[in-house]
Amino acid sequence: MRRLLAAVTVLMLPVLPAAGQETVAVSTLLAQPDEYDQQVVTIRGEIVGDYGNRGNVVWVQVNDDAYVDQPLSSTGRLAGTNTGISVRLTGGVPDTFGAPGAHAVRGPVVEVTGIFRDLDPSIGGLTFVEATDVLLVAPSQSLPRPGPDPVATALGAILTAGGLLALALRRDLFSER
Repeated sequence: MRRLLAAVTVLMLPVLPAAGQETVAVSTLLAQPDEYDQQVVTIRGEIVGDYGNRGNVVWVQVNDDAYVDQPLSSTGRLAGTNTGISVRLTGGVPDTFGAPGAHAVRGPVVEVTGIFRDLDPSIGGLTFVEATDVLLVAPSQSLPRPGPDPVATALGAILTAGGLLALALRRDLFSER
């Protein structure tokens, strides 16, 4: 019966409206899993980490935290914790997506529509989104590496000069004895 229900659900997915569907925050899915379990949801976020290729299935992590629209290297300030969820993609990741997010790379920003599965027993109790549609919002991009902080550089130079001066004066005091 459960397989029949799953087959009917999958057959109905193309009929369900993906466009215009309200985006749900990952934190909401994780805070209210019973409300969304087995429901079609849309999440928006950055693919980070790595592409976990498993045959014709690719596992990705989609983070929808503050860094999606304002990567850390562009602001230089931490803006909260990372919040994300595993997403199971069938058929692979298109080359147009680019590299997943990492240090100095903002990964592809995507909108994923799929079935939210909470503690799915068929996959060892994993909570994830089974993607049925993935829309590329923005491909990955290299982020500028911020240069040294001028204030910190000047302060470091002053402290170093002061330390060297103190060492030289101390050396002079001991050499006079």
